[in-house]
Amino acid sequence: FGMISVYENLSEVSVAMGDAVKIGSPVGKTGKTGYASTDGIRFSIMIDGVFVNPFTNYRYGISY
Repeated sequence: FGMISVYENLSEVSVAMGDAVKIGSPVGKTGKTGYASTDGIRFSIMIDGVFVNPFTNYRYGISY
């Protein structure tokens, strides 16, 4: 599987699955869902099909 990043609650998506994205490049615009009163984004990382804590893994670095 490798590493997959997931961005949820976007109002607009600027990239497609499989695109290479450089650090700092926009991937979309934030949006709101449900009863939210402000824009927000949900970010997740999966490694080999398992969700992992992105903060822990970015702190210590990921080699892929």
